[in-house]
Amino acid sequence: MVLVCARTCVVHATAAVTVFFRPDVLKMLEKAVDFGKLSAVQFVPRGLIRLTFKDPDYKASLVERGMLNINGGECSVTNSDRPHTLVYIHHYPAEGDDEILCDDFKHFGKVVFCKRQTFMGRPDLLTGSRILKMSLEKPILAEVTIDGYPVRIWYRGIKPFCSICKVMGHKAADCAFNGKCMRCEVQGGAQSSQKEGEAPALAFMRVIQFLLMTLSVITLNANGIRDRSRRDGLVQWLRSHPVSVDLVRLQEKHCTSANECRSWFLSSGFNSVLSPGSTHSCGCVILYSPTLSLSNSWSDSDGRFLQCEFSFRSQSFRVCCLYAPNRNPARDQFLDGIHPKVDPSIPTLLCGDFNTVFDRSLNRRGSVPSDSSRESTTSLCGLFDACCVLYIYRYLHPASPGFTWTEWNGALASRIDIAGVPFLWITSVNSCSVVPCPFSDPCGVLTSVSVPDTVPPGPGLWKLNTVILKESEYVQLVTDFWRTWQGSKTVLTSLRNWWEDGKNRLKGLTINYCTSRSSTKKRNRDTLVNLIAHLKAKVDAGSVSCVTPYQSALSTLAALDREVSRGAQVRFRIRWVEEGETSSSYFFRLERKRSVDRWIPVLRDSGGSIVSSPEDLCLTLNSFYSDLFSATPTDPHAQSSLLSNLLSSLPPDQAETCKGLLTTEECLAAIKGMAKKKRSLALTVSRPSSTSGSGVFSVKTLLLS
Repeated sequence: MVLVCARTCVVHATAAVTVFFRPDVLKMLEKAVDFGKLSAVQFVPRGLIRLTFKDPDYKASLVERGMLNINGGECSVTNSDRPHTLVYIHHYPAEGDDEILCDDFKHFGKVVFCKRQTFMGRPDLLTGSRILKMSLEKPILAEVTIDGYPVRIWYRGIKPFCSICKVMGHKAADCAFNGKCMRCEVQGGAQSSQKEGEAPALAFMRVIQFLLMTLSVITLNANGIRDRSRRDGLVQWLRSHPVSVDLVRLQEKHCTSANECRSWFLSSGFNSVLSPGSTHSCGCVILYSPTLSLSNSWSDSDGRFLQCEFSFRSQSFRVCCLYAPNRNPARDQFLDGIHPKVDPSIPTLLCGDFNTVFDRSLNRRGSVPSDSSRESTTSLCGLFDACCVLYIYRYLHPASPGFTWTEWNGALASRIDIAGVPFLWITSVNSCSVVPCPFSDPCGVLTSVSVPDTVPPGPGLWKLNTVILKESEYVQLVTDFWRTWQGSKTVLTSLRNWWEDGKNRLKGLTINYCTSRSSTKKRNRDTLVNLIAHLKAKVDAGSVSCVTPYQSALSTLAALDREVSRGAQVRFRIRWVEEGETSSSYFFRLERKRSVDRWIPVLRDSGGSIVSSPEDLCLTLNSFYSDLFSATPTDPHAQSSLLSNLLSSLPPDQAETCKGLLTTEECLAAIKGMAKKKRSLALTVSRPSSTSGSGVFSVKTLLLS
């Protein structure tokens, strides 16, 4: 049985009181407390004085006041023998409301009062820090977010906190990353970042996770966490993972305001963003670790959609948390309205409770696989395609069911909690697994991905720099090569192989020429810069004869830089450039972004499968273009059927007025017009029924001769 002392409070006497004998202390107490309302005074070791009153209300009022003035000193008053703790709050704005602080920290214990700190010797000047006198019931993290501001906490007995790696258990001076650039990914010792009571292997995994820019993301339907015990258990469950969780997407959270959400997770070590719902339905929240920086957020008014943009080690990405309606047509309308809110050019993690599946035969058990009348498969597939994301669990585990929800008796199971990874990150995904959670009926989906730092090197999309066509040296080089290459038609097995190989050789010859040309230009520019510096020194020394050469050299340098800038403008197809504008750095930044956009991380082959390795990508592209530019036998019956269904055709009387069959010159003129984006005439070509493709290659022969 627990003893509840409803009429007793404890006075924590200071040294100015404990030095006296008890009769003297009683006389001091009599001046501070009405002894007519007291029933007992008990002196306890460690300077504690228990006061038992006749009326519990008087005791409550004294505890509410929080202190007694005894012998000229302030002695704190608490409900128990545990003394009050002074909690120092740093970096919170001086104009911030103290009531917000007290409201946020009341979840850690009773707040007696809040006081503002001043500079020593300057009582009129605030430091901005606050001092809370509290009866702590549970520990506070050293770094929390209050009203959107990151603040630092200190009190006697708090665990050490590292401001470098954001891990409690050691100080920054003892951190493995102390004095090192975090972006350089210089490895440090795993032991120094070890948490208290944590195995060395687990600490080592956390350090490796940080060095490799690895994000661990969990999506979970958290229905029921309005209950505080379940919520605290969920936070502890998140902390217990072998690898630190960076992002947590919770659906059906039943949270109504940002202040309520912040109070729920204040002690978790996570910052939070909310799309509020009601106390009985909806509500989405994204919890993120302090290692991530929140740039922006978007949400709806129903608590079903929440999107945040983060930056992590100079890389930007977005996270989208969804909670789809249970039934149609509301679910179809919701899914169809999501993709306009998602920018596919920015890597976006698309996760949540979709309440529908991609394939009933794989993702549901206990229901009829063929009955898809209540599913939203079409809308779900369209959403993932439009947002350029891939159902990553099915990609990594094609045959594994991986159900996230199972009925209590095991009769029904489904996988409606889905994680989508952007195409750009598919090759960087480390794992995707289903993790059972004891504080939620559905299981969570844990995805680990190493955020790609730079675009992997590759050939990219090559385009001919047409400026070199005016250079006689390049023209002579191509003429000599092609004259020699035309004599090798009989060496190769087919004319198509000769043509493709010739193009590749011509491309390599052009690239080598442009590389040599660029190197020569760079050397000439460096020489010109040195000459300008030399002439500038002469002009500064008073040599008037060097002014004209100096100005001429500057003009030459400006012409070289303008040429490079125009090249960047052409590559980006900029149609309108203001007169005299020389914003070459702007175009160079665009060039870098476009080169990233041109990188192909994954492809879907003719069979519908996703390929991502460089070898498979090359094979898929080779197969596609080989089939695209090759002659294949046709079905004459199918051809006749298709032609007979054409709505527009040339009447026989008008056909007789035509001048005859198309000539090779007319075909060549039409092709040149297409290259200049001119509208070509609809022509009917009469050719033999042979499928050898000789008609096509005869035009190529003319073009090459």
